Formats: sequence, C-alpha cells, structure tokens
Amino acid sequence: MLLAVADHDRVAALAAGVGIRLWQARRAVGPGLTQFGVTGILADPQLSLVPLGKDFAVAANDNWGGTAALQAAFAQAGAFALPAGGGDALLFRRGW
Repeated sequence: MLLAVADHDRVAALAAGVGIRLWQARRAVGPGLTQFGVTGILADPQLSLVPLGKDFAVAANDNWGGTAALQAAFAQAGAFALPAGGGDALLFRRGW
C-alpha cells in the first residue's frame, strides 16, 4: 500500500505498509526522501492510526528512533533504509 499525504498543496510524506511475518510497519517518510533527491518534503511527518468512524488514535508516532533491529527488518522486506534520528515516523505492530 502506498499513500500520499498532502499538506496544503504539496506532498508531505509517503506511508508504506510492509508485512513482516505477523508484524506490519507503516512509515511516514519526509526527511528520508532526501536521499533520493526529493525536495519540498515535510521536515517532521507524524503518523496516527485512527479507526474508521472514530475520533481518536489507537497508535501514533513522531520520530521513529532508528533501531538496528527495525533497519534489518526493512532491509529484509525490501524497503529502503531510513536515517536514524531523522524526522520520519513509524508504526510497527502485530496485525492490522
């Protein structure tokens, strides 16, 4: 799944869902796109999971942290690497 998230008139982030065994990752990528020459990105995207018809988030993230275990999981799934300490966001949880 690839989802473009708009902030006013520009694309602010890309969120990609990658299945890893029974776990799934959702990424909101802003600064991580600069490695591909993308400009005009959102410097600090945030990611929230809000159930349909609800007005509250059941999960949220701002600045994912960049652990070695998650970097290895992205590589195994074929997803591009995100710089550790960048402003990108990540939700990583069992099932969706």
